Amino acid sequence: MSRLAALVSIFARNFTHSPDKPRWVGMEGEFPVVSSNGEAVAYPVISQMYALLEQQGFALKKDADSGKIVYAERAGDIICTDLGYSTIEIAPAPAKDLFALNRSLTSLLRPLSQYFAEQDALILGYGIQPLSPPHRRLITPKSRYLFFKDWSANRFVSPEHGYDSDFLGITASSQTHVDVSRAEAVRVVNVLNGLAGLFIILHANSPIWQGNVDGRSGAMRELLWGQCFPNREEQIGMAAQFTDIKDYVRQLCAFKMQTVERNGQSFALPVTGSFFDFFAAESVDGRSVSGESRTLVPALEDIVNQAGYAWFNGRLAPKFGTVEARVCCQQPPGESLCSQALVLGLIENLTAAERLLNRFSWQDWRLLRTDALNQGFSARMQGESVLPLLAELLEIAANGLRQRAVGEETFLNPLRERLADRRSPADRAVLLFQQNGLLGLLNSLSLS
Repeated sequence: MSRLAALVSIFARNFTHSPDKPRWVGMEGEFPVVSSNGEAVAYPVISQMYALLEQQGFALKKDADSGKIVYAERAGDIICTDLGYSTIEIAPAPAKDLFALNRSLTSLLRPLSQYFAEQDALILGYGIQPLSPPHRRLITPKSRYLFFKDWSANRFVSPEHGYDSDFLGITASSQTHVDVSRAEAVRVVNVLNGLAGLFIILHANSPIWQGNVDGRSGAMRELLWGQCFPNREEQIGMAAQFTDIKDYVRQLCAFKMQTVERNGQSFALPVTGSFFDFFAAESVDGRSVSGESRTLVPALEDIVNQAGYAWFNGRLAPKFGTVEARVCCQQPPGESLCSQALVLGLIENLTAAERLLNRFSWQDWRLLRTDALNQGFSARMQGESVLPLLAELLEIAANGLRQRAVGEETFLNPLRERLADRRSPADRAVLLFQQNGLLGLLNSLSLS
């Protein structure tokens, strides 16, 4: 067996969905936490949150390098922080339908909202910190994240404040996981990447940050990725179209190396070589965050960790055997699961979604994604309004959810209303901000 074939075998082993079983759906909901004046909450407030979770039966996990608590788990439910410590990530255990997932999310949010209210803080249904700028002090003390600065620059963030990768410490997305089979995995990931522009138009929700409206985009959290890693454009945003799962793994292997994991500890590797170069070597010298040097012997399992550095709009998650949709901003209160509904519906009606995708070239879809970031509902495809494509997208998803026969299509209602009004959450946020200022915006976005 060739090296690539061996890596593909490890990578694909968990993509085992069977068509005679219901699909499981999961989410990673990222929520900014701010003080009552809109600034990112102080770190001790997050530390005390973990103490509360431990009292409620969550098991806590510390980072191997920093010794700080970075993770809480109970019966498959996970609460942690994203790259920014003031971004709470809530990942309920995978559910058989969206109603169950919504109940789990609500039950996890309720005590957190109460706790933060007692700390004079708010959890926001929003895609970016509205006031605090990127800064190294906001980064979660987790070794994997602390290495990001090594692959970034200072084109936008001054050296005294941190690095450009610290933009990711203030953003928040609504990510969806759905289990898929090996045969359909790349078909699904192509749909999610190709249709990313349509997702952006419907879900944009991060137009205001550093206390001002940024006129470049209603989805600033997505736009900022390009500023974080300018030399790794092939790893971010809308991926190239993949031919099959072997092609997907081949492209992962071409990425510059970043880290490998050993016993829960991250080690950075020389960035001059690719994963293929690393895997072909007998051993490589790695470096921990604290500066410890270790000789590392490449292993087939390292491809699973490498997959986490594909920051595509849609990517495969070999650890879980799921496809992951990553392009959507966090959604407003009461609308948290509309992005999960759209993704799940498209996957359940995959052939129709592919017909929509194949009607235009990959370059057309790439151009639409750029136009969507800049123009929202005014974006155009080949000179024509994108509104009919949005309507078709929602109908494809609704039909897919109807096939599941549990009524989940109701979760698409916020998206239908946005299309009817031609107004995204970003458009609503700008209007609220202009009328009522930052505090008015915070009150409208608060989940408490």
